[in-house]
Amino acid sequence: QAETVLMRILRGTGPDGLAAMPHLREDEGGFAVIRPLLDVPRARIEAYCAAEGLTPARDRSNKETAYTRNRIRLSLLPLLEKDYNENIVEALARLAANAAEDRAYFDEITGDLLARGRFAADGGFELPLALFAEARAALRHRLIVRGFERVGLTQDIAAVHLRAADALIEGGRTGKAVDFPNGYRLSLRYGHLRFSAAGGMPSGAGPHERSFPLDALLRVPVFSLEAGAGAVRLSLHPAPRADGSPAGDEMPAADGTPAEIRIELDFDLLAAAHGDIGVRSRRAGDWMRPAGMDGTKLIQDLFVDAKLPREDRETLPLIAAGDEILCVLAAGRLGRRTGNYAVTAATRRILRIACASP
Repeated sequence: QAETVLMRILRGTGPDGLAAMPHLREDEGGFAVIRPLLDVPRARIEAYCAAEGLTPARDRSNKETAYTRNRIRLSLLPLLEKDYNENIVEALARLAANAAEDRAYFDEITGDLLARGRFAADGGFELPLALFAEARAALRHRLIVRGFERVGLTQDIAAVHLRAADALIEGGRTGKAVDFPNGYRLSLRYGHLRFSAAGGMPSGAGPHERSFPLDALLRVPVFSLEAGAGAVRLSLHPAPRADGSPAGDEMPAADGTPAEIRIELDFDLLAAAHGDIGVRSRRAGDWMRPAGMDGTKLIQDLFVDAKLPREDRETLPLIAAGDEILCVLAAGRLGRRTGNYAVTAATRRILRIACASP
């Protein structure tokens, strides 16, 4: 841990980098990296091996000074220990622990703010510009870094990129953008800051697939996802409903035209059947059990029955849980919803899905 702190200081790390290695890290591949001996001194480990008659394998490359970490271990740390602080290893480990506490605090705050964002149809991620304009630099910069993590940029963001982002936010002009490493971009779009993924979908393409675990709604009860020309809002509510409104349908605007498609489902029944929920385009074999009908029907057949133009079929946003379609987000003749997971007197929690009509 002391080696990692020193190495990052020499490379010009920020405060979060001083936290060095965590005991537990959730890897993007879906597994956990655990370091149970991170706080145990090398001498103690070697003494244990000797006492137990163990012969550990030793990597011969650990002695090669061509590697920065090895030079720090073999040359710099002994020099600092001899001439400056005999407890330098412990001091650096304490610095890492203190920095980790601060990082955990900021991660909690940024996590709450990120929940107010939404994914766009091209795979980008958007957050309200006001979150950044009102935040101090320490929080603003962390929020920028975490925003890019949402679209796949997890390293190589330097101070020069964050200063450029500050200038973009201060200018506040829609359409302006700054480049980040590896082809990523930060841009302003009508009161929102957009984090664009490298190789995102071109304008006019169908809804980019975005999903998240249903149980995430137990921690953050509102999610917003962009779908085509509209935005889908998924929210969790206790039952029964106080307003007595029907369990889903098109909500008319003042002039009588459909303004919003809204359905309500039994959250617990849905979560028992599926792990994820999200918005995406149609796939071959997609199906639904439409409300008011017996049995299931292919989405393709619904499109044909409704005489939906062929060119619109691949771009129409669908709300899906696994391979089951819950809602077809099209107003008027094709605003269909599932007949499964109906809200009843036994319902404890309601999942509400609302979307402005494309």
